[in-house]
Amino acid sequence: MKTVLIGCGGVGKCILEIIPKIKWFPKKLLDELIIIDPNIFKHSFHKKVIEELIEELKNKYSIKIKIIKKPITKNNLTTLLLPLLDSNTLVIDVSINIDGIEIIKLCQKQNTFYINTSLEVWEIPEPEKLTTDISKLYKRTLHYQHYRLEQQNKQNKIKHTIICEFGMNPGIISVFVLLALKSYAKSIKNYEAVKLIDRGNYAKAAYLLKLSVIHVAEQDTQEINRNFINKTYKNFNWSETFINTWSPSGYYEEGRDPIQLGWNPKDKSNVKLYKPSDYQRGAKDNIRFGRTRGYDMKLHSVVPNRNNGFTKIKGFAIPHGEASSLSERLTYKITGHEVYRPSVYYVYDSSPISKISIKRLKENNYKTPKYTHNLLLSDLKNGYDSVGALLMFDNVAEPYYAGTILSTADVKHMGFKYSSPTVVQVAISILSAVKWMMDNQNKGLCYAEDLPFEYIYKLCKPFLGKIYMGKIPVPMKKHTITELIAK
Repeated sequence: MKTVLIGCGGVGKCILEIIPKIKWFPKKLLDELIIIDPNIFKHSFHKKVIEELIEELKNKYSIKIKIIKKPITKNNLTTLLLPLLDSNTLVIDVSINIDGIEIIKLCQKQNTFYINTSLEVWEIPEPEKLTTDISKLYKRTLHYQHYRLEQQNKQNKIKHTIICEFGMNPGIISVFVLLALKSYAKSIKNYEAVKLIDRGNYAKAAYLLKLSVIHVAEQDTQEINRNFINKTYKNFNWSETFINTWSPSGYYEEGRDPIQLGWNPKDKSNVKLYKPSDYQRGAKDNIRFGRTRGYDMKLHSVVPNRNNGFTKIKGFAIPHGEASSLSERLTYKITGHEVYRPSVYYVYDSSPISKISIKRLKENNYKTPKYTHNLLLSDLKNGYDSVGALLMFDNVAEPYYAGTILSTADVKHMGFKYSSPTVVQVAISILSAVKWMMDNQNKGLCYAEDLPFEYIYKLCKPFLGKIYMGKIPVPMKKHTITELIAK
């Protein structure tokens, strides 16, 4: 079989680096690898890294590798991609600003397997501006992209397996939600809820357990090695470069998009938000969206840290696909009427260097940065990425949590030379879903909540560092969005 990798930034490079370390990776996918990325050799040091990783793959698997350094555009998408697709091909899409639904249409036509980490769209004009036309604003949300894909799937049912939005988050974060929900149910001896979870009836289990709010809570503490960067990347432009531990372009794109929150109907917060169905006939109302950027709203949350303690964080309310897919999957209905849904949103305390970049982005009125830099492991001194699912229940003071804490020391111990903890968390999640896909080839369109969570967790666990699962001894009695907004 052939694998087509669209995008070879931080996550793409990590996929190349991590495959030789995985015993269970389907070897049949390694007959041929085609990488499509116009910026693959953007820096001379990155060119050296790619060449080293490719050489290792060739030596271990005798794989044929081809690099296409052409950008995929609206005009050439079909002519460039279609000849590469057939029923013996897998597309791993870790690109940005390429319409994922258009790629899915081509893959569906050719019976090609496909997975992405985000449902991307073509770059919009003037992305730094938020329109006052709320109908147009809704079309900028991920929820609308889910709606588009749902409508397409109704018209032309996808039969072979296509997995949408599966990386760390969205992706394995849904695994951690379900692990935490099951662990909590066991801890309070609610065995009816445990049985419901085992049967896949997650919504009823969450309803019985009175799950109120889910935070995708993340803190990234990774610190840069400034001397190494100055030495390796000549004339590095610190003042005009957006720097991040994973895709800098992906981060500033989603951070300047409108907030999108999975919505608990009991939350009566006085925040100016909009219902999708008011602006798109047939759209589901499991989220609310607003004319506020993700970077312009901060929320309180808490994460476990590397020192066996817990850290209170103030994180950006970054719009993410799991707010839509999780809140929809956990909507409980009685005789066709919605009676329950938890709130779901992402609270992201990103790396120190990224916050400097965000500050500059705001000072420049959110205009697209001139340069970007995706930090490799060698660019970092130390730190960790703590990310997981924080669950709040009605009438329970202490939240429940399941997640990963992966440090730079951890990934070095695993044998990584170039991949940071953040991209390792993403890449192992993608490839675990690929493994399931190859064993389950006719499941149609799937989101993270459709995959067997304990199976995926077992595959990923060796690469996730320290796992924390249990109560967080930090009372969080306030559950509404108004109460959680950080001043």
